[in-house]
Amino acid sequence: MTTIDNNKPLVVTALPQRSYQGPQTVLLATDGTGYANASVDLAINLAHHNGAQLIITYFADPNDPGAYEGMACQNNTEWHERGRNILQKTEERARAGGVENVKTVLEPNPLAETLPDLAARMGADMIVVASHLFGN
Repeated sequence: MTTIDNNKPLVVTALPQRSYQGPQTVLLATDGTGYANASVDLAINLAHHNGAQLIITYFADPNDPGAYEGMACQNNTEWHERGRNILQKTEERARAGGVENVKTVLEPNPLAETLPDLAARMGADMIVVASHLFGN
């Protein structure tokens, strides 16, 4: 047994080096609100620094006025148009941030599928999403 000052035993723990290399595919779920900016930055940084693919999906409740500057979407066309615009801007932001492999996904009904289900279908090993802090 090894001791140090005052003859107290010295405990040494050896931990194996982690083999985790970082995410290979990051799924970013965004609604385009100001709340989502930090999560967009995080996803871009993760993808860029790990050489990962970034999949961006528009994930917002069409009936939530909070996601649409106080006005809920009137129909699916309006929801899809908003989603396409947000995905385009977010993709441009990702490419400007150094992410080379970017894919956007606009689901016909995003709330019919949970984010873990979408991540599994897309082969993502990490999900990045923002919170509006509305939960309990």
